[in-house]
Amino acid sequence: MSGVSRATASRALNGHARVNADVRTRVRMIADQLGYRPNSAARSLASGRAGVLGLVLPGGHLISAPYEAHLLEAVADAATASGQGLMLWMAATEPSQSLRDSFRTGFVDGVIISGVALGSPWVEDLLDGPHPCVLVGRHPSRVDVPHIELTNEASASTAVDHLVEGGGRRIAIILGPPDRIDGRDRQVGYERALYRNGIEVDTRLVERGDFSIESGYEAMRRLLAHRPDSVFACNDLMAAGAMQAIAAAGLRVPDDIAVIGFDDLPIASQTSPPLSTISQDVAAIGASAVDLLVKLVSGEAANGATTTTVSGPLVIRQSTRPVAGVGSDAAKHNQTRGVREDTTSHTPVAGSTSSGENRRATS
Repeated sequence: MSGVSRATASRALNGHARVNADVRTRVRMIADQLGYRPNSAARSLASGRAGVLGLVLPGGHLISAPYEAHLLEAVADAATASGQGLMLWMAATEPSQSLRDSFRTGFVDGVIISGVALGSPWVEDLLDGPHPCVLVGRHPSRVDVPHIELTNEASASTAVDHLVEGGGRRIAIILGPPDRIDGRDRQVGYERALYRNGIEVDTRLVERGDFSIESGYEAMRRLLAHRPDSVFACNDLMAAGAMQAIAAAGLRVPDDIAVIGFDDLPIASQTSPPLSTISQDVAAIGASAVDLLVKLVSGEAANGATTTTVSGPLVIRQSTRPVAGVGSDAAKHNQTRGVREDTTSHTPVAGSTSSGENRRATS
């Protein structure tokens, strides 16, 4: 009907610049009149691409895992902006063989993997498959995997340095799950900061949680017997739980025990007192992961040790003690370290007490 070849009609519908503008307009107008829509399955077979990216997140509920929920939103927004669809898989259990086959046989063009147990055979199978993969965070042993480099170790060191500057000497840590590389890197940063400040690592001040508020509460209860004066929790949810345990013991934050978290989730500005933390720019992480994966899929970037680094500042609120020399000199020092002081007044969330009901409400 438009009087052009199939190839020209295809190029016109796909917006190729070498097609005359008048021809593009005519072809699109006739397509609208006919109600024509491209067949995505046929287009996928012809191009060898599905136009869909995969995102693999740790198993669980997104409502109780706000970091993963924010990352999902960031990846979805970036994928939409790039004209890509998105398929989400929550990795609560090892995927079935049919699902693993669908990842490898063209159901998606590439996969973003975040926070799952790296080293598992099915994850390694994905990484070695025919389609490109991008990790959010580094692989624990392989250097050949494209990834978004998160400054977990350096940022954890910054958090511990801040506790030391506020007078902390018995600094505890609440770790995340043992199979998470981000948690391991944060532990390394914690230990190196202690050694750098002349403080021995006391294994009695090391407890483990699972990144939930409840696990932070229980870990802090165990730590109280060893009299820490400060605690670094490896995410904000565990920090919030730790603050509740401190309050339940009749102690005050930060007067008796200073608390700092990691992620700068919305809950960090809503606890009582508001939580000092390391900020993660989740929007930038998601956008960088999609951008890198799209470049790998298109061949614009070569598969291999391709990295993009995303870092965030230390955000100082009222859960940690003021450092010595507060004033213009301290402010200049903070600026050179990428530190941001948040002095905004906040409304505490329900859950600043010790009851299990309130802990669940906070989550």
